[in-house]
Amino acid sequence: MTTHIFIKKHLRLLFFLYLLPFYSHSSDNLRVDLTKPDEVIAKKLAPIIYFHPNEKYFPTSMEEFIQNSLLYNEQGNIIGRNMQTIEDLIKASKNEKFEYLDVRNSFRTGSPNWKNAPIYVRKIEGEEFIEYSYNVLFAFNGCQIFRIKTVKRRTGKKNKKKVRNFEWCNFARHEGDIEHITVRIKKNSGLVLGAFFSAHGAQDWIPAKKLSWSGTHLIAYSALNTHAFYKNRTTVVTAPFDLIDKDWSAILHIGGLNVKWLRAVDTTETKDLVGFSGNKTNRWNTRRNIVLLDSNTPIVKGYQGKWGKRFIDNRKIKNPTGNIPYVKDSKLKKLAKNLMKKIKKMTKAVNKKDPAAKFKVGNAPGGIWRKKHWKGSGGSQH
Repeated sequence: MTTHIFIKKHLRLLFFLYLLPFYSHSSDNLRVDLTKPDEVIAKKLAPIIYFHPNEKYFPTSMEEFIQNSLLYNEQGNIIGRNMQTIEDLIKASKNEKFEYLDVRNSFRTGSPNWKNAPIYVRKIEGEEFIEYSYNVLFAFNGCQIFRIKTVKRRTGKKNKKKVRNFEWCNFARHEGDIEHITVRIKKNSGLVLGAFFSAHGAQDWIPAKKLSWSGTHLIAYSALNTHAFYKNRTTVVTAPFDLIDKDWSAILHIGGLNVKWLRAVDTTETKDLVGFSGNKTNRWNTRRNIVLLDSNTPIVKGYQGKWGKRFIDNRKIKNPTGNIPYVKDSKLKKLAKNLMKKIKKMTKAVNKKDPAAKFKVGNAPGGIWRKKHWKGSGGSQH
């Protein structure tokens, strides 16, 4: 073997070994040293998040959120303006839970430099486990994504059917959005057991061996507009029922609808999505800016209000984004209007509360420290 070939071969090996920690892989034996400072552990386990290629609403910091908001009391009176810092917010606040920050429309897209936005980390310690909860603050939750199956009926021929995902405004919008990924560690061994991924107030537990990893950092995918977290690129039905199925056209008094079913979904993929273009990679390495929160952090004690306007009226429905095959926009708008009126009665057996409430009215979240997280082997929340 010549010297040239020998050097070239070993350079390739060294380059591969250098890249090895960055490759995605399954891991069920990852351990951390729990004697290390929390910031060190939080950075070591900080997730890598991929936002949808067509995402418009990105993370922000508490400070930027405050700088671009007015503070209102329960009666709708402005009690804080021109605020620049967390201290300004605390000073203006009466520390009442019905206060809210109303973010200006121009800032709904979040921080212009969102890749350097902070991820807020809470350490949660139980009897058996220690959890590091990574919380992301968004200025806005965009319009709902729906999945629809339409049919073109043909006399004497087989009907044509198509399935598409599409954005439909103003369904499900709300100011402020907080989502989390919570990593669970076995207390007596430092073994990383897995993570909880938040989605619409619920949490999905995923064992470590079923997650993808880049070194010690789990990989997560954020759903378009809603920011719910998933472990892969997928489309997931989020409502416990079809918003419309083949038998509902007559009930909704819409002839010739050509819709087999309609479902509310989250999507982290571009497959079947209409009305959008491009395939940009929106990768966020969250370890760049870790901010630890605990019960003594001033914002935790000093502000109990909402991060966003308390109620947004979403009942004015627009045309769907993109071209839905075999069905007219006017038919879909009529469907939406009638659906808003009928859905509560028709789904009473499914849920005593109005399951369409989240589509009608958008409500902002409380602070990160008020979000529920999981603890214990039984999965109770705290």
